[in-house]
Amino acid sequence: MTGLRSERLTDFIKWVSEHISGDEKGEAQIFLDRLFIAFGHKGIKEAGATLEMRVSKGAEGGTAFADLVWKPIVVIEMKKRGEDLRKHYRQAFEYWTRLVPGRPRYAVLCNFDEFWIYDFETQMDTPVDQLKVCDLEKRYGPLAFLFVAPEEPIFGNHHEEVTRKAADLLASCFNKLITRKIERGLAQLRSHWHVRSTLRLNKKANYDHANDRERRQRHAEAGSDSPPRRSDAREVDH
Repeated sequence: MTGLRSERLTDFIKWVSEHISGDEKGEAQIFLDRLFIAFGHKGIKEAGATLEMRVSKGAEGGTAFADLVWKPIVVIEMKKRGEDLRKHYRQAFEYWTRLVPGRPRYAVLCNFDEFWIYDFETQMDTPVDQLKVCDLEKRYGPLAFLFVAPEEPIFGNHHEEVTRKAADLLASCFNKLITRKIERGLAQLRSHWHVRSTLRLNKKANYDHANDRERRQRHAEAGSDSPPRRSDAREVDH
């Protein structure tokens, strides 16, 4: 990719592979500064973010320190390389709840190899996406809110939207079968099978659409006149 955006993200991935060992205390801040540069900022301070921001522990007493807070967009907490990020969900959630006023919309856990992105306003228990650092250039959508002009992020595990669509589809399918005088128990089985099949196809289509959208953005930055290849394109021998 020749676009400036892709070039910055590629440079960041290369820099991480060459210079980062994964030490939380010694490398978290420089990693985060380079991450912000990769998304078009001059640096963390220039973006208006705060490192080691004090966070009150409330009734427990005392103070914690969030690795990076960029209100009202994101709080990021770094962990050492190889650390299981599932163990730190509670810490991310508690930081998010206490960062008022101007609470960040998103919370991110990172162990130098992977980002876990949370949107606690819509999905409490699981990340809305997980993104490997090495995939950042070709799938930056889940962190699109980090750009200088923040963009709408593209998430691959947004349960609220999927659940709402599934419920609507299930009700519609079930009612149609009942109208056709299909026995109630059989109608329920057929409805659930139809919904599962449809959601599987939609999930693949949404993933392809997200990839195509990111590909078009990179293509536009490159300034090429030829149309971008779709993610489902196949090579044809002539």
